[in-house]
Amino acid sequence: MNNRSSALRLILLCLLFLTLAMTVDAGVTGGTTRADLLPERGLRTSCLRMDVYPTSQVSLYAPGYAFSYFSDQSDYLYDGYLVLGNSADNLSYSTAIRGTGIPTPSNPFGYLWPDSEAMTIDSVSPTGHRVAAGKGYNRDSTIMFDVRWFASKHPDTCDTFIGEFKIYKGPNGGTVTGLTIAYFADWDVPSDSLNYNYSGVDPSRSMIYQRGAYTGGPNNNASRYAAMGGLSYRRQIIGGFVLPSSVYIYPEGGVFENDSIWNRMSILQNGQFSTAPGSADPGVGTGPATDLVSVLVLDRNQTVDSNDTLYYGVVLAGQPVGGTLSGLKNAIDEGYAFCANRNLVPGAFFECYCGDCDGNGVITISDAVCMICYIFAGCPPPTPICNGDANGTGTVGISDAVYLINHVFFGGPAPFCP
Repeated sequence: MNNRSSALRLILLCLLFLTLAMTVDAGVTGGTTRADLLPERGLRTSCLRMDVYPTSQVSLYAPGYAFSYFSDQSDYLYDGYLVLGNSADNLSYSTAIRGTGIPTPSNPFGYLWPDSEAMTIDSVSPTGHRVAAGKGYNRDSTIMFDVRWFASKHPDTCDTFIGEFKIYKGPNGGTVTGLTIAYFADWDVPSDSLNYNYSGVDPSRSMIYQRGAYTGGPNNNASRYAAMGGLSYRRQIIGGFVLPSSVYIYPEGGVFENDSIWNRMSILQNGQFSTAPGSADPGVGTGPATDLVSVLVLDRNQTVDSNDTLYYGVVLAGQPVGGTLSGLKNAIDEGYAFCANRNLVPGAFFECYCGDCDGNGVITISDAVCMICYIFAGCPPPTPICNGDANGTGTVGISDAVYLINHVFFGGPAPFCP
């Protein structure tokens, strides 16, 4: 009997310890646990779908919902999430509900926590798009964030998802200083050899990308791409980099090693975008590639008190088999145009003069030429990109050049912004 009583007391103590551990790590008033977290599976375009969560996390590698193309059921994204913190010992990221790495004494990161079990989705009232909305906290509830993910219904912009993050003071603690805000994406673009990818950058678009590798398999996986572009309410993000998973992810069982990632985010120069060492995109189908992850540093050294609200965004874009790098860049541009035309990430964009592709302040045939050159000949994009949206659809394409020609030569309607 005494042995049974001792065993019962031991079980109760263990349960109490686990409950306290979860409470301390969460630091969330009225929040839910990671085990409660449910994906929102209604977010899709006409060619893609992706799970989204109120913690800012996407995918969590659920086949068919992992930035997955309907055409060949290919999955591109293992997972992605915000990274928030102000030191190597105070970083929050991941939700770890699918067996990825856990915090340890030597790597004491904290999880991102949801404020509710699932996101809400609206696919009816918005014109031309679907939106999923949620709310989350950092490890100790000193920071809160609202997250919204957008998916266009238009088939010409089906390769893109847009995330917007509104960051503000949480219920715990005082003013937060020195805050870094980043977004992580573990792209696994389909390849002939495991998920080994090449990497590349386009600083003019605040874009980092990965490409599949082709070694003679049945699909031309070298024509598959995935990219991430960043937005900040301060108009310019800090920069971005692509890293080898074998160095930065594998040693900690699926998450970053805090000191390493904090160091990389801290030493990144303003405007710097770098490829993974030894895995830069050679522009051809064969050669060495490896498992990679991508990080955009959206901002750093920020102060957040009760009066502050910070806005950031990411554009996730891809190209299915048969895609091109120019097609990928166009998908990123379309994501930016979507944001600009709907005033997402307030402050991120210059005022648009829709139709003024060449930026000289007047609408002439040169703007149509500028658009045609951008779309077909790889010329620089309109600056800002929303200047190319002559017909007010929220996207930039050949229809805008046709619209301009009709206006200039045949007295058609003037360009307008929605």
